Amino acid sequence: MQLKIHPQEPNAVHGHAHQQAWVVVDAASNMAELSYHYAGHEDWPWAFAATQRFLVKPGRLKVALKITNCGDGPMPAGLGWHPFFTKCHAVRTDAACDWAMGADLLPTGLWQLPEKWAVTRYLSDWTWAELVLDSGLRVSIRASLALGHLVIHDPDGPYICVEPVSHLANSMNLYPERSGDNLVNLPCGASLEAKIDLAFG
Repeated sequence: MQLKIHPQEPNAVHGHAHQQAWVVVDAASNMAELSYHYAGHEDWPWAFAATQRFLVKPGRLKVALKITNCGDGPMPAGLGWHPFFTKCHAVRTDAACDWAMGADLLPTGLWQLPEKWAVTRYLSDWTWAELVLDSGLRVSIRASLALGHLVIHDPDGPYICVEPVSHLANSMNLYPERSGDNLVNLPCGASLEAKIDLAFG
């Protein structure tokens, strides 16, 4: 299936819902819950409902993600969260795999042990990541097992992105051998859920 390329981007790597309008369904002084409902159209024929919930605690941010298949048959599904942080002095992670990237800025499907730094890295098999921002603030990131991939995007500019993801980018075209690297084949009415925990200090 050929996915529609995102405006002003070289591919559709960020998924279908990231440039859509979400609705605030609940909010308080320390939390917010957003939802997005998609009926299914030509560029993505599967109907789904998605939610993201943010809870702020002293020194922590907790994020919960959920997508539910609302269609009549199975749907390829994945989750990912794309936070932006101010520029980073250092990034550390225990990720065991580093997926080689092609000229199209997507993984080639070949993996290697983490070695040199690049503007964008597709990592997997991780349990923690730690950032030291230029301000000196430390950010520790952990996620549930459903988010077994980690994308780190560190371009020239004032920000860095550290993104927990459920699958290898472009897995619809690469068909990786390991099930954990692919989008989930979500049955009708079923949901995929994941949680992310950020600690600041």
